[in-house]
Amino acid sequence: MRIVDAGRLDSPEECFGLFVLHAHKSPQFVELAPADEFSPDTLQREVHESVTGIARFYVRQLEPHLEFYLSAVNFDPAAPMFPVSAPADYARELADKIGLFSTLGMAEDHNGLNNGRLDEAAYLQQCELVLSERERTMRFELDRFSEGFFFMLFDTPDRVQHMLWRFRDREHPGFEPDLSPDLATRIEEHYRRCDALLSAVLDKADENTLLIVLSDHGFGTFRRAFDTNTWLWQNGLLALKDSRKPGEDLGDGFAAVDWSKTYAYAVGLGGIYLNFKGREHIGILEEGSEAERVRNRKLAVLSFNTTVRPPSPSFLALALTRSACRHRMLSNAA
Repeated sequence: MRIVDAGRLDSPEECFGLFVLHAHKSPQFVELAPADEFSPDTLQREVHESVTGIARFYVRQLEPHLEFYLSAVNFDPAAPMFPVSAPADYARELADKIGLFSTLGMAEDHNGLNNGRLDEAAYLQQCELVLSERERTMRFELDRFSEGFFFMLFDTPDRVQHMLWRFRDREHPGFEPDLSPDLATRIEEHYRRCDALLSAVLDKADENTLLIVLSDHGFGTFRRAFDTNTWLWQNGLLALKDSRKPGEDLGDGFAAVDWSKTYAYAVGLGGIYLNFKGREHIGILEEGSEAERVRNRKLAVLSFNTTVRPPSPSFLALALTRSACRHRMLSNAA
């Protein structure tokens, strides 16, 4: 894909216009909406089938050459490929009332920031767009709510803290003193923005209303990480092809993993899974004594693990306890 021509853009703030793209030798005209709106597009899925998606364009620079960033493509809530709401037609109704909105499971574009496609200012701007979508949803539903249970989740504070906490912690390995003066207080500023959302809720509350504002967890600094797949490899529970070492990209779908010699692997937010026959594509473990041996091996190694620097007994105890409890629950369920 290459840009052939572009509409007039005087500054990055005016990041909308008509772009002419050449893709597969066929010119495609893409009209960029204002920054707070989505640009719809139709994606070809099969020869006779297309899917409507929505995305946001961010103009990174105008000179010496034009650069823009395209966000991940979301399902169009008005015409999703798969249901994104329950009931299924609610997403379309909501889009009709409040406009297009993000449908990704994690709408805040932290990958764009991690990959250097966005800077912190652009990331915060995108977080504000997501927060505004949630606010419009909340206000729309509050206006037609009379009684019952009303629940609204705002997860943007979590995303902002994950990505910006390092600017307030001088001991953090990612601390940047040049950027800290401008970014160190952005978390507090975001919380004040969230506090302001309560005014619309309080306007709807009366003496018979119970209002609860809570978080599912707190927050703190994040100075070290534990790579679970590296730990599994070090302890002989995960094998890699061609003498590869962990730390390298494992490839899409864990293509670098030698599943014929792998007993366990980690994916998602801290979950460790056994490589079972019949469940995994190339599983090698049978439920029973063999799986029990691998579980016990994990627990034994966890209990004596000293790879965390400095060692953290509370971390190890928690990992051991959670694994043991999960095993007991699975055994009881069986």
